[in-house]
This record gives sequence, structure tokens and C-alpha cells, in this order.
Amino acid sequence: MTWLYVARESASMDVATRLIDSITGRFSFLAAFPYVGRARDGDFGSGSRSFVVGEHIIVYCVERADVLVLRLVHGRRDLEALFD
Repeated sequence: MTWLYVARESASMDVATRLIDSITGRFSFLAAFPYVGRARDGDFGSGSRSFVVGEHIIVYCVERADVLVLRLVHGRRDLEALFD
């Protein structure tokens, strides 16, 4: 997902900017509180977690002191199929 795609689909630069700001803000939140997301070991592999941001889901894992974002997907997508 890119800002340009969201701006085109929504016909609004403001909508795109707010969405991207919201998602990137959650990245900072997850860096500070890495275990706040739902554990998804069985779904996406050992140590994986997910965190919902509006209609999107951040799939990530925690390695030592780092949060590694694995995927950012729209909630309508079949998440399990993306990780098969």
C-alpha cells in the first residue's frame, strides 16, 4: 500500500495522509509495546503477532529488542493464504 494508491482510490490526499500517519504511528507504538498485539504463532509462524489499525492489520514479530513488520494487509484479505 502506498500513499499514492490510497489517494487515488479515495480521491483524497487528506484521507491518504491520515491513513499513512495512523499506520506509521502504530509502528512507533509497537516498538514501545511490542507484545501488545495478538499472538499468532499457529497462523503465521512462531513468534508472530498481529495488531489491527482501522481496516488494516500489521503482522509482525519481535526479535530481541526489535519489532519486524512482516506484512501490512487490508482486513478483507485472507491472511492465512498470504503466509502459506
